[in-house]
Amino acid sequence: MVSKNSLSKRIIALLLTAVLMLVSFPLSGVMFAFAADDGFAFEVKCGEAAIENAKVTVSATSGENIITENAEYTSDKDGLVRVPEIDEYLANNADAKIDIVFSVSADGYYDAESSHIATVTAEKVKDNILVSMVANPTVSYTVTEGFESNVKVYYLDAANSEVDITSGASLPIGTKVYVRAGNVENYTLKVSEGAKVITGGVYEYTLEKDGLNISVEYQPLVYTIEVDINDTNGGKVDPNPIKIIKTATETEVTITPNEGYLVAEVKLNDKILTASDGKYKISNSEINNDNSKLYVTFKKQKYTVTVPKEITIVGYEKKDGKYEIPYKTDVIFNVDVENGKCISSLTMNGESIYSLNIVTERTFSEKIEQDTTFAVTFDKIDIETFAKASYKDIFHLNDISKEKTKSQIYESSKDGVYYINSNTSVEVSFTAPQISDGTITNFDICSENLTRISGTKYIHWFAKGNYKNEASNDNLNPLQLISEKGTAFSKIVTTYLVPGTIKIRVDSKAPEITVDEYNQGWTNASQTITFSVAELTEKYNNEEYASGIKSVTVNGNEITPVDGKYTFETTPKANRQYDDVYTIVATDNVGNSSKETITIKTDTQAPKLDKKDGANPPIKPIKFSADKANFFKRVINAVLYGNWNETKKKAEISVIDNTLLEKQDIKVTLGFFENNSAETADKEIVASGKAADGRATVSVNLDDLKEFEYKGVIKYKLSDSLGNETAYALVTTENSNIGTEFSSIMIENNAPKFTNYNTEEKPVYISASPLNAETGKSNGDIYNGDIKFTVDVEDNESGLYSVEVVINNQTVITESDISKDGIIKSNNYSFATNSIDVDGKKINASFVDEETKETKHGYKVDVTVCDNAGNVTTKTKTVYKDTTAPIISGFDFTVSESGKGTIFPEKNGTTKLYEVVSATDYGFFFKETVTVKVKAQDIAAENEVASGVKAIVAYAKDIDETVYCVTQTETGKVVLEKKADNDDTVHSVEVTGNEISFDIPANFKGQIYAYAIDNVENDPKNSTFDFENECVVKDNASQFYGCVHPNGAVIEDTDKHKETSSIEIKMPKASYSQAYSNSFTDKNRQLDGTPDYDTAKNVPLYNKGGFNVVNVTVKDTYSGIKSVECVLKEKGVGDKIVASYPSDNNETALVVKNHHENLVTEVSKEKITIDGNHNDMVLEVILTDNAGNVSYDYVMFGIDKTAPVINVAYDNNNGDVKSNNGSTYFNADRTATVTISERNFDPSKVEFTIANAEGNAPEAVRIDEINDSVESTDETQHTYQITYSGEGVYTFDVKCTDRADKASAEVKYGESVAPTAFVLDKTAPTISVSYDNNSAANGKFFNAHRTATIVVKEHNFDVNRVVINGTASLNGAAKAFPAAAWTSNGDVHTATISYNEDADYTFAISMDDMAGNAITDASVNYGTSVAAKEFTVDTEIAKPVISNPTNGKPYQQEVPVSISSTDVNLENCVATLLKTGREKDENDNWKWVKDFRVDNVINLSNDGQTSSFSINDLFEHERLNDGIYTLKIDVADKAGNTQSETVTFTVNRFGSVYDYNQYTTETLNGKYVQAITDNIVITEYNPSPLSENAVVSLTRDGAPVEIGDSNLVITPVYTESAAGASGWYEYKYEISKNVFSTVDAQGNMKYLDGIYKLYVASKDIANNDSENISAGADMSFSLDSTAPMIASITGLEKKTVNDVTKDVTFEIFDAIGLDTVEVTYVGVNGKTTETYNISDLLKSYDPATQAEKPDITKYDGSFTMGEGMNNIVRIVAKDLAGNVMDTGDPNVENSAINFDASVLAFNSLITVSTNPFVRWYSHTVFFWVSIAVIAVALGAGGYLAAVKLRKKEEKETEDYKNSKKNNK
Repeated sequence: MVSKNSLSKRIIALLLTAVLMLVSFPLSGVMFAFAADDGFAFEVKCGEAAIENAKVTVSATSGENIITENAEYTSDKDGLVRVPEIDEYLANNADAKIDIVFSVSADGYYDAESSHIATVTAEKVKDNILVSMVANPTVSYTVTEGFESNVKVYYLDAANSEVDITSGASLPIGTKVYVRAGNVENYTLKVSEGAKVITGGVYEYTLEKDGLNISVEYQPLVYTIEVDINDTNGGKVDPNPIKIIKTATETEVTITPNEGYLVAEVKLNDKILTASDGKYKISNSEINNDNSKLYVTFKKQKYTVTVPKEITIVGYEKKDGKYEIPYKTDVIFNVDVENGKCISSLTMNGESIYSLNIVTERTFSEKIEQDTTFAVTFDKIDIETFAKASYKDIFHLNDISKEKTKSQIYESSKDGVYYINSNTSVEVSFTAPQISDGTITNFDICSENLTRISGTKYIHWFAKGNYKNEASNDNLNPLQLISEKGTAFSKIVTTYLVPGTIKIRVDSKAPEITVDEYNQGWTNASQTITFSVAELTEKYNNEEYASGIKSVTVNGNEITPVDGKYTFETTPKANRQYDDVYTIVATDNVGNSSKETITIKTDTQAPKLDKKDGANPPIKPIKFSADKANFFKRVINAVLYGNWNETKKKAEISVIDNTLLEKQDIKVTLGFFENNSAETADKEIVASGKAADGRATVSVNLDDLKEFEYKGVIKYKLSDSLGNETAYALVTTENSNIGTEFSSIMIENNAPKFTNYNTEEKPVYISASPLNAETGKSNGDIYNGDIKFTVDVEDNESGLYSVEVVINNQTVITESDISKDGIIKSNNYSFATNSIDVDGKKINASFVDEETKETKHGYKVDVTVCDNAGNVTTKTKTVYKDTTAPIISGFDFTVSESGKGTIFPEKNGTTKLYEVVSATDYGFFFKETVTVKVKAQDIAAENEVASGVKAIVAYAKDIDETVYCVTQTETGKVVLEKKADNDDTVHSVEVTGNEISFDIPANFKGQIYAYAIDNVENDPKNSTFDFENECVVKDNASQFYGCVHPNGAVIEDTDKHKETSSIEIKMPKASYSQAYSNSFTDKNRQLDGTPDYDTAKNVPLYNKGGFNVVNVTVKDTYSGIKSVECVLKEKGVGDKIVASYPSDNNETALVVKNHHENLVTEVSKEKITIDGNHNDMVLEVILTDNAGNVSYDYVMFGIDKTAPVINVAYDNNNGDVKSNNGSTYFNADRTATVTISERNFDPSKVEFTIANAEGNAPEAVRIDEINDSVESTDETQHTYQITYSGEGVYTFDVKCTDRADKASAEVKYGESVAPTAFVLDKTAPTISVSYDNNSAANGKFFNAHRTATIVVKEHNFDVNRVVINGTASLNGAAKAFPAAAWTSNGDVHTATISYNEDADYTFAISMDDMAGNAITDASVNYGTSVAAKEFTVDTEIAKPVISNPTNGKPYQQEVPVSISSTDVNLENCVATLLKTGREKDENDNWKWVKDFRVDNVINLSNDGQTSSFSINDLFEHERLNDGIYTLKIDVADKAGNTQSETVTFTVNRFGSVYDYNQYTTETLNGKYVQAITDNIVITEYNPSPLSENAVVSLTRDGAPVEIGDSNLVITPVYTESAAGASGWYEYKYEISKNVFSTVDAQGNMKYLDGIYKLYVASKDIANNDSENISAGADMSFSLDSTAPMIASITGLEKKTVNDVTKDVTFEIFDAIGLDTVEVTYVGVNGKTTETYNISDLLKSYDPATQAEKPDITKYDGSFTMGEGMNNIVRIVAKDLAGNVMDTGDPNVENSAINFDASVLAFNSLITVSTNPFVRWYSHTVFFWVSIAVIAVALGAGGYLAAVKLRKKEEKETEDYKNSKKNNK
């Protein structure tokens, strides 16, 4: 039959086959192909292209005959190479086989294999040998755009000349490719990895088969500036850290203070930076390393708080009624309130913040966010009415917690405090007291800790119902009551004070329990435990508090302390060995509790005899012995009859005591009793021994017994070190060797016996019977229900002492000292399997067989009886339960001998079963007589046994409902008889071999039913039975209830079996694979399917045995499964069944997974355990079905559990360890021999780790000649050698993993010295010395400290072998020479010597390394260091002294001069006089000059150590000499140290001198600025005070600016003039920066742009009129805070333009003035950037030649865009103040600055093209939508085609099925 999708599956199979053939076909090397021409030929190709002029070198042999040897042939234009010698040889030798070895070469190509092997015969002579070659690899490279001229890529030809390589060129493999790349200033160079660096900037690459792809990148040099912020809360710096790109001119940094902070100072290293609008610019040329740092200092902003005298601020100082408070600081205010008054109002900046009455000194808090003014008023309060009242009578604390089971309030009578725990929430209520005038309606209480929100303020006052406290400490004070009287229109409110404070404290800490020392070891005595409980205090307002202890309990019993201590007594339990646990719980008054557990290791249990449970044979713990064998007949009789001699007698008693006390004493006492019932022994012998690990053997000397006459019994008792002692117990034959070694010990020799109630021929001591006498059945020792046992015992001599009954190791009866009240000679006991043991547990239904150690299901009853003489008798009886009915396991139909051939006589007895029996819906139609075999099986249920099948009851019912019984005749024949209607008899037939057979007559139509009965009468109607089988009749009203009927599967033959059975074996994932050599077959059975493994290929190999992850599934869906065996076959070991069905062993049984009616159709087992250790192993699965068909399947695998063993030996073991640093040094080569012993050796999995720190590590070379593909043994050795010849630090390791992925263990090195790490060293060290300071004056003088850096290059360096000889002295006195500080980095060892003190120094150095290689100072490399071995450090020089003129002093007459300078090494002195004042120019006009040098007025004298000066009189009384003078004296010594002194003085006879602050001078005056960030300060100097205030005026764009009094500060005013610190009268005029800005309606600050000029005029009392303009101090600047803008632009309205070019025009405008305009666009000649310097128009402006001044406020421009897709347009404009407008890079998000593209029609990416596809592709959204539509259309078409094909296949399948039906 063909499956529904057979055609499609066949097509897919053909396609997969084709793909498999393609991928399996060799991709390179030699392939045979058909040749059109006759004769043998090589065919040389690259892909499909033939290679002409290829050279093929051929050697051909046939057997011993050489046909051609190393002959060279050339390919023709078709790539064919003819070898006539081969053709000729084959022509003469038709049966010859020719072996060919050949190699191929061709210009421009390479062969992946160095040589080839092929075989040619006469039959294949027409098949060309195809050689596939590969084109030579290419060299491609890229260079950063613009740097191509700096890079050259080339190779060297045979003449060693450089040959340039064009990118993409192909060259032979192995060609050395060189890249020469020059350095470029401010750029770093980066080339591709894999190059070998050659000196001179040359990089060498080796061309491999995959080609070379080289990149040469020039990247801008970038340095990083670290940012140091004094207060991270103060603001942020962007960027942080700062990246300085050296190719740029400057870097802009934005510093933004946070709210409430100001920028105090910004410094780059030591240089202070100023900014405009928070932006700071760093000149990139000043940064040349990563060591720079930007220091940013923020400071807090402050506000003024004005308060009345009654209010103070905590922690701040008041000045003139005001406080200076940092920005947004929460401050605490105290209000001083007089007694009897309260606050009636409290306002902040005129707004009321409190309206509640406050009585005493009050506190409130506010956050200060601006200049603030507070005001307060007061009213009276009634403090008399409730002066004597108790607040507790009025105010109450209520529990409002959500979980009141966890909350608690405790009012302390001791201190009146309310204590609550952390789970408690409370509120305050009140009981209104009576007053004479009015009614109390409300209260106000003030919380010390809690606040509530009133509007936007937080206050501490709470009215009735408002105070909610969720577990917080608090003090409520003051407490106020409020009364009201009158009407709503005339209400009078009175406030009353209630004295006292409501204190609330949260106690969250549990008490602390501390237990005193006690015995923590083992004890059997009572102890007194003492402990203390401490309440842990907490703090509120620096006061400690705790709620107090409420209760202390021990194990739930409360105890009280005595003198602060708690005690209790422990009470050990008798005869117990346990941890006695006591729990102490301490609870405080709010419910917090803590717990402490005390454990007393208690042992009140005496030792016991050590029977060593589990020993086989059992060991008896009491053993009597003597020096001579068989000394005693019996101990008692020997004593009685005096049979003693001089031999030594002893008893050894083995004792166990589980307390495990360390080395405790175990005492044994043997007592001898004439009267067994006596309490006191007639004689005692005591001995002791030391216990170890809880066990002891004590030897008792019995020599003292020889004088003792007695007749009786022996007893023993045991005690331990704690005094625990057993009572006396009998020494019996059960616990001693009495009666064995000593023949007999007891006075009476007869042991107790079990009463026999049955016949003497068959004594039964333990009888068993069904517990239910009515339904219970048995067969031997097997019962069909619970079992009743009866035990009868007797001892007619000494009487019974003890009886113990144990079922399955569970004791059900135990009785001892039975005869204590009189001799009891007999007794009986009864019990059942449903009993419980002495511990109350149910009886187990299984036990462990002592001999086989196997678990068996049943009941093993052990009865042990001991008489009073110590004789012990043990009897055992084992019974089993079977409560489960057997099953019908199968039906077999066979053609009856009597009926065979009646329907098909022509077949002569070869009739097939399915030809004579048909399965129908009513059962079966038997066309001929058929023999039916019914098989049964009794399967043991859980914890039961199977009693076996006894009989089978079978019926047949025809389609007419007539029932037939299967019965057995008197002669034993089984026949089918019609059942009478009134016949209720069950006709059972006893089975033979668990089955019965009977004939079904021909033409019978109906069904067969059967059920089985076991040997204890279990059947489906009265016992446990599995009704899950679909062939079981489940209707309990049916007469066939519980019967099984067969299904159609019983009709089966071999072909059917093969079709309906399968075996599946799933092995785990293997570690590796192995070559398989076992030719396994099982010719006795048919192979079920195809083997899972091809014996010609590798099969799995596992690295461990015992793996339990093999899964087997066996199916037979027709006749069902009869048996399955899983057989493990190991070469040389034999077969082992590892799993089977059916099986009584649950560990190896396959489990039934599926069944059909009464047939088992599927069994499986997961995790079958497989073990072994061999390469060739087979797991065979054998299936036998119910029809007798036998088939098998198998898997092949191997197991290798043995790890590789590695041995390493060295030939040179003469190591040097004198350096004592843990390393070993060798001075000669070493050879290591590595031997690996392994069965499944894989050389690719041998991992050598050989490293040399200097880079030259040898390789391991294999020297054995073992064939790894041939199976070997675990002892087969594989050998390698490693030769160490180069210098270096070597490390060695070797690992090996075999084919089973089993890793080797630790390597064995034998006697080898330093096998894994050692050093080879033959080279002496080198030393170089350099100095960081080589700036010497006068040859060897240095004015700064020097640091010498000593660099030693030595791999084996020892700092203790370095010798430094150095001296230091100062003025002839010796000083300490500085120490060297060493550091190491690999082989480079660096020391620094810091010369940080002034002195004269000498230096020398020498050393030797660990190998003794030495270097002297003469060989040290000092490089270019100046004065390296002798020099002077001099860092100080004395400062010159200027006594006159005096700094800051004004001179109106002569100017005195007094100057001097002294220094030991004085070298040079210079005096400079500078004047700031007015001078006449060449036209005799006054002009103001600054720092004008006045020459030829200073006289200098210098004697080499001291200098002196004098000055000529140049200060005549004339206007020319008025001014500010600066006199500077500079001195220098021989080391170049310099000092200077400067004084400034004034000569003023004709008016004032003006000076501006630094900000105004450097940042504003004459400049363009974006912002005014500081105030403008002008200082006027005059030798006389002013007679009136100066006039200060300001203009913007020529118009006056209203400054305002608040924005102009004059200090001092002229009426308060006073001489300044300089001695002159000074006047400071400060104009606020706020003058230059305004605030719009939204609260945003905006600068008032324009051109500003400043004027100052004054008059002094001498009538000198002064002004800044005439005095040369005029000041003007331009303020421009607005960035330029694009006023208009055309041509960028559309993103896509259908043209070849596009014209763009634009206008840029700035109100103050443009600096530059930069336009970037893609023109007709490519990308272009054009820059227009607008401000240059002003620089070149000449009023004499140009009528109008250039207008630089706007710029009109245009440009033309060329054709292209997504062309960039970018415009950047900058004004003179530095404001920037940038349309941004369209490829960089948010890159636009001060530009909004939505205002203008401005598209920054423009596509200009007449190509419609380009315009389509550039439209991203439209393009991808189009692609999506096309993809959907293609997908829909493919889907429709697939549906159509599918329908066609289904129709063909249906037609096929119909044709088959018609053929039937």
